Amino acid sequence: MRNRPNYCDGRRIAMLLFAVTMMLTVAGCGSKNTAKKDSPVAAPQTWQQQITEWTAEREQWHEVAAELISDDNLTALAGLRGLRVLLLDNAMVSDAGVERLSELTSLEHLRIRGGMIGDAGLRQLAQIKSLRVLNLPQTRCTDDGLAALQSLPTLEQLRLGSPHVTDAGLAVLKNFPALRRLHFIGVPLTD
Repeated sequence: MRNRPNYCDGRRIAMLLFAVTMMLTVAGCGSKNTAKKDSPVAAPQTWQQQITEWTAEREQWHEVAAELISDDNLTALAGLRGLRVLLLDNAMVSDAGVERLSELTSLEHLRIRGGMIGDAGLRQLAQIKSLRVLNLPQTRCTDDGLAALQSLPTLEQLRLGSPHVTDAGLAVLKNFPALRRLHFIGVPLTD
């Protein structure tokens, strides 16, 4: 007679794991939200309300995905000197707006999706020496703007989109002291 494996221990363990999972699930379903079902949904905060809240809480990280951000909106960020991560997903930011960001001396990670950032804007961003991650998927920069970024001593990751950067302009990448990751979008590379 063949020895049959003992599934009893495996079944007990599976049942125990299932029971623990269910208890945690039920415990997590407890209502911490004291809002009534008939309560209206809170209106989204305006840009100025968000800035006021970030300042009061000394925020170091923020992502703005839904609201359209323009150059004028960026003026309000000047007082957030401790801001380390800023992710703007719906931006119409120009070189003038980027100039306002150059005052954020603690900024380590910046993402601006959208906008009209050119060489002058990249020169402004090159003044933020704390930048480690720079994500600008839609710019109008040229080789000159890209060259300005080589002065960033801690830039590890660069994601850049521009149809105006050439193979010759990419030669400066070897001069970036800390660059580890690179991603180009819409850059007309030939070799």
